[in-house]
Amino acid sequence: MPIINRKIHSSSNTQLKARLIDEWKEQGKVSPHPQIIQEADEDGHIVHVYVVWDDWGDLGQEERSAVITDAFWEVFEEKGLALTVAMGLTASEAAKMGLVLT
Repeated sequence: MPIINRKIHSSSNTQLKARLIDEWKEQGKVSPHPQIIQEADEDGHIVHVYVVWDDWGDLGQEERSAVITDAFWEVFEEKGLALTVAMGLTASEAAKMGLVLT
């Protein structure tokens, strides 16, 4: 099986990143969107993050993940080492995946 090496690029969308950081820091009190779903492992480390947000617009999955990862690292610093999934979805994409939003 071939090995493919790729570089991970930081997000170039600073506006969405700043808004997401504000949401995390204010614990969702800024606005009802985006909706952030965090899943933790048995040790309490956040390992999966799903951000449901129609403002993703035309961004592809790679760019959405970069925005989430960059924002997560800025807010949680070293706790970002446990993050294994950072997925950005629109509301319709989240519904298709069966993610329950409350």
